[in-house]
Amino acid sequence: MSAQRGRLRGSRVTPAARAARVDGMDMFLTSRRGAALAALAFVAACAPTTPPPAPLPPPSPGLERITGQPAAAATTMLGAPTLDRSEPPGRMLQFARTQCVLDVYYYPPTPGAVPVARYAEARKPDGKPTDAGACAQAIAVVAPPAPVAPAPAVTPKAKPRS
Repeated sequence: MSAQRGRLRGSRVTPAARAARVDGMDMFLTSRRGAALAALAFVAACAPTTPPPAPLPPPSPGLERITGQPAAAATTMLGAPTLDRSEPPGRMLQFARTQCVLDVYYYPPTPGAVPVARYAEARKPDGKPTDAGACAQAIAVVAPPAPVAPAPAVTPKAKPRS
């Protein structure tokens, strides 16, 4: 053991070999530091980031008054939700009625902004899928906006009889 220990101490190592070993050790330590920094940079690059939200698809017929709007628009049109589930940053309102069940999903367009309706899906009470726009129209409690009525026609006044 002592002979082995002597070799480790460098008793039989020439000064040039000893200098090479020191330089090699410095290179090893530098390589370890470099590897540690590279690993740290790799881990930092893999950190989750919030991607920008996808642009809203055009609303399907029946969802024009909900898509892209805050939750108040859906509750105004459809009444009180039967379920309000919050899973930050998202939120889901469910409107379960006898005709169908409509789920509307809300996400903020930018971090910290008011969530807006980004997606809706619907199903019949038996669980079969159905069109979300048709479901929204079927369960709406507020009539759709009325078309502009034409101005009333002017009727001539009757002449008084003498």
